[in-house]
Amino acid sequence: MDDGCGAAERLARGIPLGGALDTTAPASWVTLDAEVRALSHRLADALPTRHRLRSLPPGPPSSTEESLIALALCHPDGRVRAAALDRAAGAPALRPLRRTRCGR
Repeated sequence: MDDGCGAAERLARGIPLGGALDTTAPASWVTLDAEVRALSHRLADALPTRHRLRSLPPGPPSSTEESLIALALCHPDGRVRAAALDRAAGAPALRPLRRTRCGR
């Protein structure tokens, strides 16, 4: 994971959650949230929109879709975060991030 990029950038490139950050460390989730907000101007083209989230196929998300949903849960726009919560419900790997988002 030490490729000189932060977890937000790795997720934006489509790297699966487990390859982008240490999913077992609570601090990784908090850091991801802060990174997405701090880098939102630079990651703007990679950050999902509500429309993109709604266009994902139903059912459990793929690993690529999990990366997208993780970015959306940290999005600076609350409407995108709200749309991501529905999609994250089907992704057990995103449970820690959902808790992080609800606590902030």
